[in-house]
Amino acid sequence: MVLDQWTLSRLPGLGYREAVLLPCPKPSMWSSRDEKLHSPQLVLVQRNMTWEEALNYCRDTYTDLASLTSYQENTLAVRKSTAAEVSHVWIGLHFVVRYWIWVDGHALEFKAWSEDEDPKCPARNLRCGALETDTNTWTPRNCGEKLNFLCYKK
Repeated sequence: MVLDQWTLSRLPGLGYREAVLLPCPKPSMWSSRDEKLHSPQLVLVQRNMTWEEALNYCRDTYTDLASLTSYQENTLAVRKSTAAEVSHVWIGLHFVVRYWIWVDGHALEFKAWSEDEDPKCPARNLRCGALETDTNTWTPRNCGEKLNFLCYKK
């Protein structure tokens, strides 16, 4: 990946030694929360890819992996995912250092973890978030797993 596609970002309570490189959203990302609620269209991509491949595909082809920041967005995502070829679809949720974050930079306020689970420190191989289409919940998954995924449409 090209260096200029990444930005140094400090998470709350972390110093520079613990800072991480996070992919930058495209400049065309939504300028305000209200605009994001009313403007984006979710599209289900019925191609099996790893989480990072899905992220790159969404950013190259659409806008970004979907960030489900409300009950309404989560419900819409479940409806859009009914045609998925697998039981889970990638969303823009990723565990970095000690936090689950959305790739578009929105705070993780709304949560839909399975069985009231909020994985504070998931295993190294379970650090990417997926929407489970049968239960309408999120689960930590292996980032190398190949799943369908949800993107925001331009």
